[in-house]
Amino acid sequence: MDYKALLPTSYFPCIAYLSILNKHEEVLIEANESFKKQTHRNRTYILSANGVLPLIVPVKRTTEQHQPIYETEICYKTPWHTNHLRAIASAYGKSTYFEYYYYQIENILQKKHRYLFELNQEITMLLLQKMKITTKILTTSSYKKEVENDYRDIFDKKRIFTDYTTRPYFQCFEHKFGFQHNLSSLDLLFNMGIEARDYL
Repeated sequence: MDYKALLPTSYFPCIAYLSILNKHEEVLIEANESFKKQTHRNRTYILSANGVLPLIVPVKRTTEQHQPIYETEICYKTPWHTNHLRAIASAYGKSTYFEYYYYQIENILQKKHRYLFELNQEITMLLLQKMKITTKILTTSSYKKEVENDYRDIFDKKRIFTDYTTRPYFQCFEHKFGFQHNLSSLDLLFNMGIEARDYL
């Protein structure tokens, strides 16, 4: 197991993200890069009754160039957090472990964090706790230009690792759409529960 890696912040990170995180004893989360649109920094993908569904956290627009992501503010002009919770409940309400984790996720989203980075960090720490992942999480104090095990850029696409295949596990709507690879950590948590870490 390697000592350290550098990852971007991520909203309910995908399975590939968790797999990378789980392979390192210590991980740095980049807090000083500029916010990048249409990436996993503010979106995740779940499997709903209508297929793969993106959940996107809206952020406030700013005229400031190169604003660090830890200063990126969440926009609450629409009740996106309520909509996300409804979508999550609809997609995973009948999953094996829904009742064990949903209300803790609900509590986080209902806090209405001001900053995206803070929201993502609290989500990540909850996932580590529930999946019993012991990786130590640190944040950068300045932008890191060159670091070994730098995974920031691979999360720039809307669907990270489109060629990343995950081993099949039970998914609630697999019978309708087939197995969907590399979904949100929510999918793994609600369907596998305490076995999620061993899966990674």
